[in-house]
Amino acid sequence: MKRSAVALAILLLLILAGCGSGTATTRPVASAPAGSTPAAGGSGTTTGSAGGPLEDVASALVPAIVPTGDLEGGASAGAYAIALDGAFGRATASGQGACYWAGASPGATFTAMTGEPTELLGEHVDVQISAGRSPELRRADGARYIASGGTMTDPVPVGDVLVVRATQLTIDPADPVPVGEDKTSYEQPLGGRTDTATLDVAVAWRCDRPTASPTATEAVDPTPVCPPKVAGTPGPIPTLVLTSGADQADGIPFSSDYTTCTDDGSADGEWNVPDAALSVDGKAPMTLSLDGPGALFGVGAFYAPAGSDTPPTDPITLTVRPGTSPGTYVVDPPPHGDWALVVSTGIADADHGVVRDVTYIYRVKVKS
Repeated sequence: MKRSAVALAILLLLILAGCGSGTATTRPVASAPAGSTPAAGGSGTTTGSAGGPLEDVASALVPAIVPTGDLEGGASAGAYAIALDGAFGRATASGQGACYWAGASPGATFTAMTGEPTELLGEHVDVQISAGRSPELRRADGARYIASGGTMTDPVPVGDVLVVRATQLTIDPADPVPVGEDKTSYEQPLGGRTDTATLDVAVAWRCDRPTASPTATEAVDPTPVCPPKVAGTPGPIPTLVLTSGADQADGIPFSSDYTTCTDDGSADGEWNVPDAALSVDGKAPMTLSLDGPGALFGVGAFYAPAGSDTPPTDPITLTVRPGTSPGTYVVDPPPHGDWALVVSTGIADADHGVVRDVTYIYRVKVKS
């Protein structure tokens, strides 16, 4: 399928945004967590101090998994604990979470863990393990903390949990400042303190095994159905609806390509972030669904400050997963702020014999 230059640029930005700086590893990769036996403890609240190595402290604090039905397709319930060291001393927290997997059950491999929001040093924080090993603190009202030049272990088992240990977590300078936010305030250290600029961290977690097979991470793009059931032109671009709670917004097409059995074409729109913003709950994923013919595939998303008049050069990628309802996808929300949200997707319309690549723009205001 031919793609317009702008569509290729957007895809390149998505690829670049997904790349992170390398960190040194100190142990070989351990196996993914198996089904776990619940252990007692874990309150999801911050404690002032706890003695011993960070790994041992975090692993001892992981609570029992509390079963929940509120999980996206392919995810499983989990529980976690975190221990932080810094110039301030030590802080710990624990709580429930969700685990994500690649491949089909029972051979699925662990890819990520997202903890429910907890409080650390006076701030609401989401504790995350991405790509199976990298710890991240995604703050409700400030720039995220990521590993930046220190050492980091691969996941290692301690009893029935896995633990990742990293040094030198610092504020991500590439985390875009929300529109209307003060840069100095947004990038101040955790808790507004002077002694939390650099953190050492251990995150421990356990996961239930997934019971449903998630969508394969690698799939072959569909091709047009020939001849189509409905003859004629490809028709208008379908509407892609973004939903958060009871509110929803239609995406504005930015670029699009299509191919049929006999034709192909492309169209580029203008970078036009809507004036009206969708109000988004920062603690719950958003849902994408088509209002029109076809099925979604190859969905990706990123965000950047809403105030830019040109396409962003440093977008931040968001996690996208198949939704629990057929034909839907869920997108993790950006942090607190006013953002342009860009979604790139494929749409396979078998009845009309057309396959599209379309990029949509939304504006979202995320509540903490």
